[in-house]
Amino acid sequence: MIVVIPIEDFIKRLQHEKESSAIIIACSGGKRSDNEIRSLKNVSAILNLKQTSINFDDTTMDFLRVFRSCTEKEHPDAIKPSENYPAFLRYSGRFYEAVWECGKTQIWEKVIQKNWKVLILSAYYGFLKITDPIKNYNLQMSKLKAKCKRVLPQVLQAIKDANDIENIYFFASNTYTDPFKSELGNIYQVRLFDHLRKEIYGQYAREYYEESGYLFASIITGEIRGSARFVRLEVV
Repeated sequence: MIVVIPIEDFIKRLQHEKESSAIIIACSGGKRSDNEIRSLKNVSAILNLKQTSINFDDTTMDFLRVFRSCTEKEHPDAIKPSENYPAFLRYSGRFYEAVWECGKTQIWEKVIQKNWKVLILSAYYGFLKITDPIKNYNLQMSKLKAKCKRVLPQVLQAIKDANDIENIYFFASNTYTDPFKSELGNIYQVRLFDHLRKEIYGQYAREYYEESGYLFASIITGEIRGSARFVRLEVV
């Protein structure tokens, strides 16, 4: 029997653990172009937002530099000619579309204002704060070289240590959680179920990412959206 918990209970759990937990979301294949970002309403004010709830200390940055040196060497054609823009604006996949639908940039602003510990796991950059500036690029986690992937658990452990994080919740598919299997403690993959307790996934995890975006917005705002009604926390 699959043990699942109601969405409402999961939201309360994360709100109670907000200071000691981190949410990790996946990057996306879909990216906004520079022109699309520049055309957004109030973009100048948005560009000044800074996430301070997560600290990347010297140890974290050392491991991140190792990871990014690896992706630069092993995937030299990944970066497209582009300017640097905040990660939460650059990504436009299903998760990010769902969050956008729930309030455009307001959800991300609340993440910052309410000091939620949220990170993005990028195949090219590694771990990102949501406001970290990034270029347009094309690299899937499934295509990332194994030697680069091996650095990711070290980066995450450093982030945990620097920020006194106890629990980590991945809103991501197996492709993103696989590098961390049995590497760190208290890491959970959030799996979603509908009102019939049938798992929500879909081809290439498309439905999962869409519903994860709605759930993420629900956690930040307290207003439940989407069709997911239950959650199962799977130990990574």
